Amino acid sequence: MTKVITSEDCGNSPKNIFLEKLTIAFAKNDFKFILNSVTDDIRRKR
Repeated sequence: MTKVITSEDCGNSPKNIFLEKLTIAFAKNDFKFILNSVTDDIRRKR
């Protein structure tokens, strides 16, 4: 199990909260959350 440590002050910024959740989703391979959080035209950099 992976422990996620976050800064104490990120609760006051919606952008920071979103990035925290997105980072955790990447770590957990939560593709459903990731795909629901990005636009339809996202592209992989080649």
